[in-house]
Amino acid sequence: MEGKRYAGTIDKSGQGIKWYNYTGVIENISEGGLCLRTSPVQTTIDFSPGETLKLEFQILTGEAFNLQCMVKWSKETQRRIGMNDILLPNALKYVSTGMEIVSPPSKFRKFIKSRLKQHN
Repeated sequence: MEGKRYAGTIDKSGQGIKWYNYTGVIENISEGGLCLRTSPVQTTIDFSPGETLKLEFQILTGEAFNLQCMVKWSKETQRRIGMNDILLPNALKYVSTGMEIVSPPSKFRKFIKSRLKQHN
């Protein structure tokens, strides 16, 4: 389902010791999966297919969701400008990541069903 975008935070464990937090925008979402684009970053973010991530996001009503997701694909892009599509030196990077939602909680499934009803 596309349309509204939701801000989200991804927690990524680094060898079970350190946690990395990334913010981003959920570009599309369904009961079974979503695509999240990170906010611009300077460093490379490596989301590998099969990796499990924790995604937290909040909708406008203030209701929060915590989802366990598995990375299906990930693509890094850099910001380009102008008609000639010029890549700036030290350009900020974005990472778009497709994720499968593992065992979506009932509260989340109800949210998705209500969004689908609004679109029909």
